[in-house]
Amino acid sequence: MKSIGERLILWRRLFDGLTAHPEDVAELAKEHAELGRCLEEIEDQMYQADKHEAGLREANRRRLELEGQIAELHGRIAFLLRGRYGKRNNHLHGFGLEPQGVRGPNRRKRAATPAEPAEPPPLQ
Repeated sequence: MKSIGERLILWRRLFDGLTAHPEDVAELAKEHAELGRCLEEIEDQMYQADKHEAGLREANRRRLELEGQIAELHGRIAFLLRGRYGKRNNHLHGFGLEPQGVRGPNRRKRAATPAEPAEPPPLQ
């Protein structure tokens, strides 16, 4: 099957051929005019689609740019909050962050005793 571009070339060639020889195909004037209108409309639709596709590409590029900025900000804020409260403090749950697990040989004993919520130091 031919692509739309190849079919458009064929259709446009037929239209131009009919335009060049109006005396030979006078009985096809109505069809020729309709073909011209359809060709104009399909070319306009293709132009509109290309324009929207370009806008979509730009929107996706900007979205990816914002995703990178947000990931960087999230990491920076998480680092600062973990530094302020401690990386194992359960208070981090309130910010949507998971505290890091308790490690070491006494982890079962430490995990059994709930951690006291620490008062955050004032922001500098």
